[in-house]
This record gives sequence, C-alpha cells and structure tokens, in this order.
Amino acid sequence: MFPSVIDNAPCHTAIEEVFDDEEFLIHKLLRLSPYSPILNAIEYAWSSLKASVKSDLAFQMVSFLSGDSRGSSTQTEFRLHQLEKIIHDNISITFTVPNCTRFIAHVQKFIPDALDLVNVIFYIYSVYWFMYFSIFLKAH
Repeated sequence: MFPSVIDNAPCHTAIEEVFDDEEFLIHKLLRLSPYSPILNAIEYAWSSLKASVKSDLAFQMVSFLSGDSRGSSTQTEFRLHQLEKIIHDNISITFTVPNCTRFIAHVQKFIPDALDLVNVIFYIYSVYWFMYFSIFLKAH
C-alpha cells in the first residue's frame, strides 16, 4: 500500500474519484483533519499579542497619527517604526513562561472533547470574548 496524504484544500475535493480507478487500488488516500486553532497554543499567544498591541495603539493613537516626533522620517516610516516598537515591547510581556504555560494548559482542556468529537464552537467564542475582555480590563 502507498499512502497519499492530502489536506482539505478545495482543489482536492475531486481526487477521491481518481483513487477509485484500478491503477490506484494499491494506494490509500489519507486526508488531514481540518485545522483546529482551538487545539493550537500559538493561536492564543498571537491573539494575546495582537490584543496587547491594539490596546497600546489605542492609547498612543493621537501621537501615532500626528507624528510630531518623527523628525526627518516620512510619515509611513515613522508609523512603521512606532508599530515595530509597540510589537517589540509587547512580545516580552506576552511570551513569558507563565503565559505560555497558561496557553498550553488552556489548549489541553479541549483535547478530551476533540478526541470525543464534541463540537467546541461555543468554547471558541467564549475564549475569544474572555481574552478581549481581560485585555480591556487591563487597559482601563
């Protein structure tokens, strides 16, 4: 047997018909499971970083848009530099060992339900609501 592994890209939808042909009988078609961001800790890390960056941008929006301290750089260069600085500052706050441990622990809560094929859509919305709400509270 020769396994052929494919993902769930739209262009792969008709490939099962090809594997029904006699010349492909010794092949086994294996499909990858759909991507599950709720089971991927890095998604929570990136979401947390983006929320922190957005929060900082909201506080610095007036100076960010006015560009009073931009010196000789263009407005685009100034804004890009400020954004890079905000991201850099927030990376060290977001990607700490305790936070990464928390992201991984959070993902592990969903593994039993995923293995039992329980629909976890409700959990996804409640998690994102909680993450944005906690960032909002931190900011105020």
